[in-house]
Amino acid sequence: MNDMLLDGLLTQWKTERAPRPGDFSSNASFERRFFTAVRIEKQKRPRKAPRPSDLVNLIRKLRPAFEPSERVCASFSLPPAAMAASRIHCCCSAAPGLIGGLFDDAPVPGSAPVFDTEEYKTVGERPFVAVTTNPLSTFGADVDSAMYANLRRMVLKEDRLPPPEAVRLEELINYFGYDYPQPEGKAVMRPHFASGAAPWAPERRLLLIGVQTPVPDREKLPASHYVFLIDNSGSMDDVFPMVREAMTALAGNLRSGDKVSIVTYGGDVRVLLEGCSDVSTVCEVIAKLEAEGCTPGGEGIQKAYALAEKHFIPGGNNRIVLITDGDFNVGASSEAELVEMVKAKRDTGIYLTVAGCGMGNYKDNKIKMLANKGNGNAFYLDSMREAKRVFVHGMTGNMYALARDVKFQVEFNPAQVFAYRLLGYELRDMTDRDFSDDKKESGTVGQGQQLTALYEIIPADAAASVKNAAVPKMPPLKYQTASASGSEELLTFRIRWREPQGKKAAREEAFSVPGLPPEDENWNWAAAVAEAGLALRSSAFAPAASLKHAAKQAQQHLGEDPSGDRAEFLLLLRRAAELSR
Repeated sequence: MNDMLLDGLLTQWKTERAPRPGDFSSNASFERRFFTAVRIEKQKRPRKAPRPSDLVNLIRKLRPAFEPSERVCASFSLPPAAMAASRIHCCCSAAPGLIGGLFDDAPVPGSAPVFDTEEYKTVGERPFVAVTTNPLSTFGADVDSAMYANLRRMVLKEDRLPPPEAVRLEELINYFGYDYPQPEGKAVMRPHFASGAAPWAPERRLLLIGVQTPVPDREKLPASHYVFLIDNSGSMDDVFPMVREAMTALAGNLRSGDKVSIVTYGGDVRVLLEGCSDVSTVCEVIAKLEAEGCTPGGEGIQKAYALAEKHFIPGGNNRIVLITDGDFNVGASSEAELVEMVKAKRDTGIYLTVAGCGMGNYKDNKIKMLANKGNGNAFYLDSMREAKRVFVHGMTGNMYALARDVKFQVEFNPAQVFAYRLLGYELRDMTDRDFSDDKKESGTVGQGQQLTALYEIIPADAAASVKNAAVPKMPPLKYQTASASGSEELLTFRIRWREPQGKKAAREEAFSVPGLPPEDENWNWAAAVAEAGLALRSSAFAPAASLKHAAKQAQQHLGEDPSGDRAEFLLLLRRAAELSR
């Protein structure tokens, strides 16, 4: 079964039919559409000897036990066809011995790929810190979404739970859109605040800070020069058809006057196109690409920056789009070497977007750090649908920078908050003094993008047992005095950023929050997603976090879901709950 076909069908169903599991108006209609599309897909394929994967898929389709696990996920009321489709989309857990015996080279369903050298950067969780000794929390902006698509690949396509280090809470939460108010006048960013009881620990509070940037008129955005840096080495062979489609989709979305250069590295580094404005020529070059050879990625990155500088558009949008599995094996290949190479180009006004893909050999650690140090963002393409989400539907936010070196700082009031911890953003952690130091780089926020951060806080009036469980009791400090201002403010939130290009001084704004803000629908959805992430990480700070409870919360607060992303998340949670058993 073609996974991309299934993705398209499910998305079409969700977007056309009030995308809420439980509200499918006609099971028969879904079944007719689904199986008609399957027959059409089969007719397109030439007759040939079946591959082991085809036979495995046939066993999955013929397996009689396509039943949903009501015991685990009784809150999901999907129609039988949707449940069966979800089963086909995933790997079935039945008869691993039979399948493994038939095809020794085939991966056993429910297990990790046989060839698995994927790499993830290990980061620990932040503990609670007392406000009396650490009132400031400082971190950099991050609107990457690679982690969620990668998680979806593992759960729905490989039938396995992700390793804890592959779950980055901020990327999981920021994958979804929220209904934040737009900035007014000439404001660049507008914050939004909400709070409620933490679902996994009701004695604590969960604080949401959402930041919205203005949605621009794309026709008024500056001209662009893109350097498509394409990894066409042998390790990309399995996903290269999708790579060609993805880059063609991006090329087709360019405006008149935009320019494209193309660099490939597969065996050697080649410049295939320079400063071309003809979309048809760009697409023709992409269509002829094949995957083969070793991976001199470091040399490819150097050539891409050289081209970006050669065709640089002053005041324009100058960006390298690197698409790779992150497996650099010739020349500069270590994470440290690659990061230093990109870091040296930060002040050139050239941005680096990295789109990861592939499985078994995916190097998430290198992709994430390249994007972080290259003033850019990171994505993971698990399907053509995700490629369109990144390069077509989300092109304005993902490809046009609004502000760089965006930093956030929260000052908590000890009269209102005893302790806090930031969920995620471990790779964007900053010292408090870095906030005002413009030499310290940080993340980039795109045109019309949103950013969401969650803090778990312990109120100042919480029970002593709750406080002692979060922060070990310390001896009283001899030389410090507590400042009792009597203020009822909860916190002050500060944003500092620089313009996308140039050397103008950074701008800064501060916003005071008078007290605990009420919960809203934005908070309800973000809280459910955060609980799911904490459960997948097996968080020591949220042992009661549950995939089943997160799914129930998410289903109750789907809200408007025109893209079907939230409904799909429910399917993902259902499968993850089954796997967790």
